[in-house]
Amino acid sequence: MPSFDGPNLTITLDPGVSGVATVNIDADVYSEWKDWVQLADNSKYPDALRSDGGADLTPGIEQGSYFFLQNQHGWRVRPAEEDGTIYVIGNLVPEDPTLPMLVPTVGNFNVLLQGLQPITQSVEAILTQQQEALYDGAVTINTSSGKDGTAFPVGTSSEPVKTYADALIIAANIGVKKFRLQGPIILTQSHAQWEFEGLAFEAGIVLNGQEVSGARFTRCFLSGAMADTSIRALFEDCFVENVTGFIGMMDNCTLKGTISFAIATGIVGTYLNDCKSAVPGTDTPILDLTNVPAWHEISIRGYNGGLTIKNFDHANGKLSVDMVSGHIILESTVSDGEVVLRGVGEKTDNSTGSVTINADGFVEGISVRETKQALLEKAVVAADDLSSTIYAEDGVTPIATHNISADGRTRTRTG
Repeated sequence: MPSFDGPNLTITLDPGVSGVATVNIDADVYSEWKDWVQLADNSKYPDALRSDGGADLTPGIEQGSYFFLQNQHGWRVRPAEEDGTIYVIGNLVPEDPTLPMLVPTVGNFNVLLQGLQPITQSVEAILTQQQEALYDGAVTINTSSGKDGTAFPVGTSSEPVKTYADALIIAANIGVKKFRLQGPIILTQSHAQWEFEGLAFEAGIVLNGQEVSGARFTRCFLSGAMADTSIRALFEDCFVENVTGFIGMMDNCTLKGTISFAIATGIVGTYLNDCKSAVPGTDTPILDLTNVPAWHEISIRGYNGGLTIKNFDHANGKLSVDMVSGHIILESTVSDGEVVLRGVGEKTDNSTGSVTINADGFVEGISVRETKQALLEKAVVAADDLSSTIYAEDGVTPIATHNISADGRTRTRTG
């Protein structure tokens, strides 16, 4: 017997025996609903069902009974919270064939609907709706323990598909452009406007020179080349290693190796927000700006760790780097355009040519440390007042020495 939820306009079927249930639309649903309407003030809710039938079709043959779910009012049927099969007796059809009749289970279950007698052409639509609901808008891939094949329910979250090739077929069959991924894949076709969601750190994607314009990658391990025509890709919470041809936005990503940018017509900016280095020690990830157009603007906000910039050499180019902490290195190939540095960290400026470096908003960590130690009375002034030495916390190790020439006109710092 079903239960009726008036506020949510939901008819929920009861569990079966060992996962198998038989539902008679007339006796178990329609009649039960009529009784439910008489209870308390349930009549205030929109009608859930409408029956039709009994008319003579030919002498001796009457029209069968049809029960129309009032889905135009919002009523839906929900299976019981279990894996199983539901055998339907009777003709259940939607009042509005353009609207769904079913909603999926609250939990992650597979339910198959079968008819013991014909229940009109709407059964196929009902089954399709139920299956599509179980995919939840994406094909789930697990390259280590998934299943081969493309038949339902392979590719759902409870039964992931094993191969990328089969996942492409399933995605085309159900009309989605999203993968949920556990395990590595290599792209073999364009994925413009697709979504990739990693379910674990093993969600590795080799971009393999494919078109990924407007694609969104979340919690993935990304490597390889994007097609030169790819624009406005979005990397979120990703590990990005040795990716070439990037134009778009990285948000909260971890970088390793060399990341190069692409030539993109009409795209003004590339953005890295709250990104960080994955490289320990003094080595750093590298941003190679060789292919950046002359008018391109690059904004790096909230960066942590080391970062090397190379091949920035366009007179009209603009590069802004805001450091939370870390080490910014400008190679000698940074030779033209405008570079603005802000934040706190270590700076190694090997830039050349006519590049403009604006570091007015950048505070070097060594300066902060010197100031702190001086305030802690760790500075010693020489007897001749021509030099002062600032020591580390131990009071022994010198950090820097500041010297003044005898005429007081020249000041130098060492350390």
